[in-house]
Amino acid sequence: MMQKMRKAAVIKLILILALSPSIAGASKGFGFVGKDFDGVPCRGKRFNFGPFDYRTASSETKSLVESYHFTPESENFIMPDHGNFSGDFMYTLNAFPNHQRALLALIRLETEIIPNVDPGYFPGRYVMKAKTICYLKRANAFAPDDVKVQMLMAYYLQKVGRLDEAEKWYRRVIEADPKASEAYYNLGLLLVDSGRLDDAVTVAKKAYSLGYPLPGLKNKLEAAGYPLPETTKAAAK
Repeated sequence: MMQKMRKAAVIKLILILALSPSIAGASKGFGFVGKDFDGVPCRGKRFNFGPFDYRTASSETKSLVESYHFTPESENFIMPDHGNFSGDFMYTLNAFPNHQRALLALIRLETEIIPNVDPGYFPGRYVMKAKTICYLKRANAFAPDDVKVQMLMAYYLQKVGRLDEAEKWYRRVIEADPKASEAYYNLGLLLVDSGRLDDAVTVAKKAYSLGYPLPGLKNKLEAAGYPLPETTKAAAK
C-alpha cells in the first residue's frame, strides 16, 4: 500500500514539474546538436521531464531521476535499473544534459566496460543504445560554461584516439580555468602519445606545479628520456 502511494506521489510530482517548466527551471525543447563520428545528425528521444541544469537543479528534482535511473548499482555497472545500462544513462542525461557522473558512466561503458565484457554475459545489459559523442555535444551546447563537461569531452576524444580534437578541448578547459591541473596532466599524456615530448614536459611542469598527484606522466616522460626537474618530481610524489 505504501509503495503504491509513494509511486502515485512521484508520478504526480513528475507531472507537475513537466507541466511547469518555469517553476522547475527546465529548458523545454532543448534537443541534440551536431553530428556523430560518421557524419550522421545526432538525434535522441525527447522526454517531457527537463532538461535541467544539474548544477542548479533542486535535490528533489535530482532524486526523482537518480533514484530510479541512476542508482549506485547502475552507475557502477553492477545491475542496470531498467535492463540496460546505456538506457539508464540516456534517461538521466535527457533530464540533466550536464550530469557529469552520467556522462562519465556513458564514456566508461563504451570505452572500458563493453570492450572487456563477455558477449554472452547478460548481453542485453551491455548493448550501446546511446552515441556518447552526441550526448557530450548536447551537454556542451546546453551548458557551455560548465568546464567539467568540457573536460569530459576532451577525455572521451582522447580515449577514442581523436587526439587533435581532444587537445583543442583540453586547451579550451585550460583557457577557462588556468588552474585545471587535471587538464594539464591529461594534455601531457596526450602529447607524450603524440610524440611531442618537449611540449609534454612544459605541460607536465604546470600540472605538477598546480599539485596534480599522479606520477604517471612523470614516469612516462622519464621512460622516454625526458626527466622532469627535481623540484617538479617532488611535487609529483
